[in-house]
Amino acid sequence: MDWGASAVGCGVGAAVGDYGSPGGVLSRRRVGEGACRRCAGEACRRWGRRGEGIAFDLLVDHDTVDHLGFDLPVQVGNSWQRKTVEWAPASSVPADGLFAPTREQFERWDAEIGRYPLAQTDSLAFFLSALRPHGENIPYTQWLSKARAAFERAMNVHVHHVPTSLLCSGEIWQMFVRAWAEHAEEWIPLYNKHLAAYRARQGIKNPQHPMPDLAMTGDMRELPFWTYVPGQPRERLVVRKGADPFGAIAAEAVIRPRALALTMFVRLFFADMFIHGIGGALYDQITDELLRDLVGVVPPYGCVSAAWLLPLGQPLENTDDIAALKWRRHHAAHNPQLAIDPFTALKTDVAELIRDRRVLVEQIGSSRPPAMIRRRDVNGASASISFMRSTLRCMPKLRGCWRISITRSRMRFGRGRRTRCCSGANTFSGCTRWSRCKS
Repeated sequence: MDWGASAVGCGVGAAVGDYGSPGGVLSRRRVGEGACRRCAGEACRRWGRRGEGIAFDLLVDHDTVDHLGFDLPVQVGNSWQRKTVEWAPASSVPADGLFAPTREQFERWDAEIGRYPLAQTDSLAFFLSALRPHGENIPYTQWLSKARAAFERAMNVHVHHVPTSLLCSGEIWQMFVRAWAEHAEEWIPLYNKHLAAYRARQGIKNPQHPMPDLAMTGDMRELPFWTYVPGQPRERLVVRKGADPFGAIAAEAVIRPRALALTMFVRLFFADMFIHGIGGALYDQITDELLRDLVGVVPPYGCVSAAWLLPLGQPLENTDDIAALKWRRHHAAHNPQLAIDPFTALKTDVAELIRDRRVLVEQIGSSRPPAMIRRRDVNGASASISFMRSTLRCMPKLRGCWRISITRSRMRFGRGRRTRCCSGANTFSGCTRWSRCKS
């Protein structure tokens, strides 16, 4: 699943994440999201001794689902890849308008998953058992939340699940939406200003990343919300200047927050302490500045993340692997594009940096005169030096893109030993269950 963030509260706590597909159960990229919920639960458990803490996981059920199925690890030659096994094609309808698979769909999906022996684990068997439908037309969010809650309880994680469809209703929510409509003339330029400042700090050239600006055209104002009739695709909320947003939508339509508006609302009205994953926490830098300008208050939040690789057929690491890692770190300082993982390399701003570096290196090679006349060709040498300086200027930005990968690798090799945890699986001492395993 894509539950990318979490939050905790003192009097009331909340955990936040995207209500995406359940595919992340077997994906290493989701470990950090589970760490958020575990941190939220542990913090509120301690506060709860004094009757002060309740942990919530806010399920963003107005998001669309990337894919309806699981990501499974598959070995192709000497490399590992993720294989998506779906029970149905993805839909543009938000999650709160979807339904769980029928029994026939589930049985076909279960049989397809069984064709991948490397994915067969006790955890997968437990989760599939909890997911097996016992009726028809079960709401997707209810079906998924119930199974995941059972899985979390088995892992000693006790966090309440609160869907945004429940949170984003009532008088407080309507007041928040109407405040955006009433102050659109001042708030929309501030929203766009802080987005532009974030792009400048991160070196992002694509105006659609991390999210597009809000539009102001004539007397029409785009607000940071979605609107849709449950069961139909969503669209951006655009209202006429001075109009009531709840009067401008269809009779059965609802209004739900987009990314920054969601964290603003949760941090202001719902959670005393908000915990985000590492991806969402980057965007909370925008929310901080926006809240400071709009209301003069910046509610606290934290960032919790973790990442471990699945030990899929990999032998125990030795000194040769550590030496190779050190060489890779040195090599990456001069060729950082080689150390960037494929997912990061596809991002527009990173892809542009990689392309610019490649073009500059080619220009350096073509501008260098033959060795015999190099000293006499002043113009060629000057051009070569200019291209070299341009290349050096783009290197620090590229190096910043692979530091996370190097840090993760250091976590794996730095501790230097592998043990067997209480589940019987080989793991490093960084296992989330290590506090129990070592005893």
